Amino acid sequence: MASEHKLLKQAVGQGHLRPLDRYLAEQLMQLGTTQQIDTLLAIALTSRAAGDGHVCLELSAWAGQPIFFDNEQQRPLHQLPQLEAWRQQLLDSGIVGRDGAATPQALVLDGEDRLYLARYHDYEQRIETQIGRRLQSVPVGAAATLRQRLQSLFPDSDIRPDQQKLAAALAMLQPFCVISGGPGTGKTTTVTRILALYLQQNQESQESRIALVAPTGKAAARLTESIRGAKQKLTGVDGALLAQIPEQATTVHRLLKPLRNSSQFRHNADNPLHLDLLIVDEASMLDVPLMAKLVTALPDHCRIILLGDRDQLASVEAGSVFSDLCNRGAAFAYSEQLLPTLTELDVELPVTETEHRSAMADSVAVLTYSHRFGSDSGIGQLARAINRGDSDTALQVCEEFDDARLAELLPEQLPAQLGRRASKGFAAYLQADNARAALAAFADYRILCALREGAYGVQEINGHIEKGLQGAGLIDTSERYYPGRPLMIRANDYNLQLYNGDIGICLPDPEAEGRIRVFFEDAEGTLRSILPSRLPEHETAYAMTVHKSQGSEFEACLLVLPQRDAAVLTRELIYTGVTRAKDGVEIWCGDVGVFRTSIERRVERHSGLFGKLWGA
Repeated sequence: MASEHKLLKQAVGQGHLRPLDRYLAEQLMQLGTTQQIDTLLAIALTSRAAGDGHVCLELSAWAGQPIFFDNEQQRPLHQLPQLEAWRQQLLDSGIVGRDGAATPQALVLDGEDRLYLARYHDYEQRIETQIGRRLQSVPVGAAATLRQRLQSLFPDSDIRPDQQKLAAALAMLQPFCVISGGPGTGKTTTVTRILALYLQQNQESQESRIALVAPTGKAAARLTESIRGAKQKLTGVDGALLAQIPEQATTVHRLLKPLRNSSQFRHNADNPLHLDLLIVDEASMLDVPLMAKLVTALPDHCRIILLGDRDQLASVEAGSVFSDLCNRGAAFAYSEQLLPTLTELDVELPVTETEHRSAMADSVAVLTYSHRFGSDSGIGQLARAINRGDSDTALQVCEEFDDARLAELLPEQLPAQLGRRASKGFAAYLQADNARAALAAFADYRILCALREGAYGVQEINGHIEKGLQGAGLIDTSERYYPGRPLMIRANDYNLQLYNGDIGICLPDPEAEGRIRVFFEDAEGTLRSILPSRLPEHETAYAMTVHKSQGSEFEACLLVLPQRDAAVLTRELIYTGVTRAKDGVEIWCGDVGVFRTSIERRVERHSGLFGKLWGA
């Protein structure tokens, strides 16, 4: 195996593989009955695919191809075998098992020639099983009563068809429902009315056990705030029922109750949650492992409603579950079996030119009308152009609208410009007179980066901002944890109940004789102060990556793009960054060509879930 190990070493040295990929392949090969180079490479490539966000490796895309091109001479280091030969070699290796085989193996090959690390295959199967079980249910119930209640909660709308009414109908008819919509399309308003409908439909039964969750503490806090606001505007519901509508959201992790020093949870298939209805907001942030653990921990009778935006970035870890559930943004039609029920409920359907139907389609509603970003909104126009992959229109929008601006800045121009923008954007929170006011004001403005490293990355940008704020007399960085320093948690600490992505601010604590503490506001709105020395891994957070901004909204934000292209620069990343802002977004990039290229590139993540649910 000396030559095989040499090939892997070369691939790692040139950046084609990670050291982890090589290590895993070499370790697993020791379990096998053969020592074939192409089996070794299949394992390493599958590991690398998982690191790149794919759930599996599609052998058909790699079979027969030259791989690992030499960076200097641009010659391939190896040629992979044709699909049939490669498939048989893998099955003969003693390391790869067939989908559904009684004897578990380290990797699994399914009937579509998708190769999985065993744990990812297990996660995907668990998701498919739990969703598929709910898709088999036939819509039943008192349609006449539901029609009256729908009409009461969704009176005649000027927007035709009434997409929110359709979403509510599907959520009541189906045990599993996915509602996708961009900012301002009314997802929270819709789900608040769904909660009212659900409680009305089940008012004669036992007390309904309902949970509202989101992937992060910030997203959970926003969901709580949004539902409280939506309840105040709700009409057609009596006071007693209104009081029953839950509004307190928590995180998925807190709901499942993590076991100390473990990635496992107290609630699982053997100890399911006592729930009748689960609503998950910002579901596009859920990766395959967490989604699998969540749905596995639900009793069979529990309804599931997922809210999210199919056009946003996929999860940081492997998979794009929400996008897969939404047919990856492609058009679909509802089944012939569902149409009569919707007609009976007086629910108007959207016009579609496709005949693509599946059981999954009957559980998906897409909200496209934005109440926030109308025709006079540059942010709205820009977001729609980005989603179409129309870079020409996107650039035109940035020239014509004041609330969406684009500027080209070279690396040497960044420090001075960032200092000016930061002094304006962060002054309010730095001058707040208490921790709660500071946290609220800090949420009004944020600087977002596509990258972590480099001249346009989070670390460099945060450094420039600190120097600019110091120069403006707004902060004093002589101490590490200086008053006003914003921090983002980067690792979960279940004992402190701090989670990756949580934001805190360093401030003097009046209850600790003015000593510096880091103040956090949790999903319940409770303010907590923690000694800096007790914090898990953290970093300065004037600027954060677009990925970390998911689940947040700001009054205004600045999106910083690099001068050179990178694989992470995609349509979904630009859309997510732009739509974090409610009132105004600035985009700075080192090269307008990078902005164009990013909009024209889509995220593609391989999985089997999409095909199994949509028959694709």
